[in-house]
Amino acid sequence: MRKINYADIVIIGAGSIGLAMAVKLLKTNFSFVVLERGDSVGANMLEWGHIPLFSNWEESTDEDARQLLEAHDISLPSLQNYPKGRELVRNYLVPLAELDVLRDKVSVAATVTNITYEKEIKLTNFKTTYLSNAKSYSVKSAVVIDASGTWGNFNRLASDLASDVLLYGIPDVVQHRYTYVQKEVAVVGSGHSAMNSLQALAELELNGLHWLIRGNAPKFGKSKVGGRSDGLEGNIQRLLKHQKVNLHPNFSINSINSTDGKLELHAESGARLEDIDKVIVNAGAIPDYSMLSNINVDLDTSFLCARSLAPKIDPKLHSCSSTSYAFEDTLLSPLPYFVVGMKSFGTASNFLLSSGYKVLDGLVEYLNSSYS
Repeated sequence: MRKINYADIVIIGAGSIGLAMAVKLLKTNFSFVVLERGDSVGANMLEWGHIPLFSNWEESTDEDARQLLEAHDISLPSLQNYPKGRELVRNYLVPLAELDVLRDKVSVAATVTNITYEKEIKLTNFKTTYLSNAKSYSVKSAVVIDASGTWGNFNRLASDLASDVLLYGIPDVVQHRYTYVQKEVAVVGSGHSAMNSLQALAELELNGLHWLIRGNAPKFGKSKVGGRSDGLEGNIQRLLKHQKVNLHPNFSINSINSTDGKLELHAESGARLEDIDKVIVNAGAIPDYSMLSNINVDLDTSFLCARSLAPKIDPKLHSCSSTSYAFEDTLLSPLPYFVVGMKSFGTASNFLLSSGYKVLDGLVEYLNSSYS
């Protein structure tokens, strides 16, 4: 990894949004570096690489990035097809990061641990510290663009059970089918991640499949992705109808006990579910701002996003296709610390990549006018 002590702009995260920002900055005079904590670009996507997106290739990729790939004779699959997470990484993000114009600007296995703001230093106000190969490095910059997403920062159950019985994320039942076969499995959560888990697990020979939700009933027909999930929701409804999935409404877990290898789940209502072997938790994720030292962010308390953005992305009012926001809504502080991509939406999950790319265009225009 080439160590850089200064860049005009530091981008945190080399997923779809982070790399798209890097591509757009190639058209400017700014120097920049991209820091990715995973061992590969798009590492977070690889964890759900077996799941198809609700967006097709055209919507899931940035136009400037596609043009750059085409200029290097790299073509994408049919733009109207729907990629899985791993396909988007392997056919789009990895080829982008390996281009000569980006290769030396993208550092993987670089975990950002601290971001401070140094008022006394003009134009190099931010100091971003990161770990790489167990060594600490830092890079100074005028601007920080945080595209780190909510990777791994799941809403967690009140339990310290080991990961072999309590899994956060959507299981890959093709690769790990024998982890679940002939088991009693419970899925926690009411959103599309939970539905994807149920759909996959229902293909296996389980002793029982249970769906635990906090509400009175599943929320079908109220998709945050504007009808794109109709097929998934319809399949879950059929599984419920044919009793392939056992629904447990009003089941908000407050404790889990483990006895002789079996789990006993207790709800706040007093209900309990016994003899469970595995619990899949799909209860959402939250942004992590612990790496900020002396930078105060002004967050909406409901969604943990910028206050100006909250009413524009409220899932009760908007689906993915009806959200409309600008780069100003990604600014959480008077300082030039911008949060873009999934992380900018806080706990709201109706983020669409195509909308995120448009916000980047506005951000680049602003940077050109303000810092050139």
